[in-house]
Amino acid sequence: MDRERFNRPSDNVVVLPGAVRRLLEQAVQAGKRGDDGKACDCFREAARLDPRNAPARFGYALSLLKLGRYEDAARETEALLFDEVGDPYEALRLHVVALLHLGRYEEAMHHLMAVLDDDSLLPTVAREFEELLLLCAEAVQEAHNVGSPANAGEAQVAARVRARAEADPGYRERLASDLFAADRERQLAALEQLKHLDDEPTTAVIMRFLRYEAGDPVVKTLALSVLKARGERGIVMIEKFGRSWSVDIAQAPTEWHDLDECDRAVYACLAGQGYHEDPALVRFAYHLWMEYRLALFPLAPARRKPDVWAAALHVLTAGFFSGRARRKEIAKRYGVSPQAVSRACRDLDRVLGAVGGNGSVH
Repeated sequence: MDRERFNRPSDNVVVLPGAVRRLLEQAVQAGKRGDDGKACDCFREAARLDPRNAPARFGYALSLLKLGRYEDAARETEALLFDEVGDPYEALRLHVVALLHLGRYEEAMHHLMAVLDDDSLLPTVAREFEELLLLCAEAVQEAHNVGSPANAGEAQVAARVRARAEADPGYRERLASDLFAADRERQLAALEQLKHLDDEPTTAVIMRFLRYEAGDPVVKTLALSVLKARGERGIVMIEKFGRSWSVDIAQAPTEWHDLDECDRAVYACLAGQGYHEDPALVRFAYHLWMEYRLALFPLAPARRKPDVWAAALHVLTAGFFSGRARRKEIAKRYGVSPQAVSRACRDLDRVLGAVGGNGSVH
């Protein structure tokens, strides 16, 4: 791939003191005004003057994504990785987002699987990259219409976990300890590995986690799914949002795509409005919806039209991708009122805000 290379100005070109700083300030102000084109130009000029300036280079890459210039964004984020400017994991995340927009899922998977072999990855980073890997694997499966959506990524993770458990006798105990940690990232990372260790002591640890007061609500639903996949049956107690529920293990969702009628309708609305225009946005929006559903389980979402939920998800995802979202414009696109979208956004924020903590949804 041809990369846009930023070389330092030659010795006969004078860069005025503070020029890069002023360009960065102008870029930020332009972004606040909604003038993404101007912001992009300022970031690019700052990067040209100082190719090693991480805020300039990352700002330029982000502005390309906001403008929908995904080919240019892919080239610039690849250059960030090649030039070793700034945080390499953030550069990789942006590069993968650009590749997702372009439908280059297998290329994104190659990058993600390579970095996931790094044992020094922080749990938060590893979990995000594993989720991106599963999204890519799902997209590849849809394109080829064969196999399980997560087979490629899951097989890689499972092989690493089992090999490590055999080589390190204390590995299981450390994972069990991490499952009962106070933060969601360690819980997620532990469960994602424990699910590949199918033995009675591990099953007992997962059962106990369901009653853990500081357990993340999404992780607890995923833990139920692990138990179901192992063939466990019966009624168990689960604590979420400061309350206890009796839950039938058989009712637990075993995959992201255990869809009911509401889920299918929300996805249909999202896909109908944006799949061909921006498939990556649709995938991330639906991923957010399923995170909301998993957090809320065994409760059901408030009764709202699927178009309203879809519009609210579009708003939140657009904010994640571009840093801003035109709520009224999006509501009009889905044929619903901005007020209804705002209420749905508050519901999503309220539940997802409890994810990672021990808040209440009531």
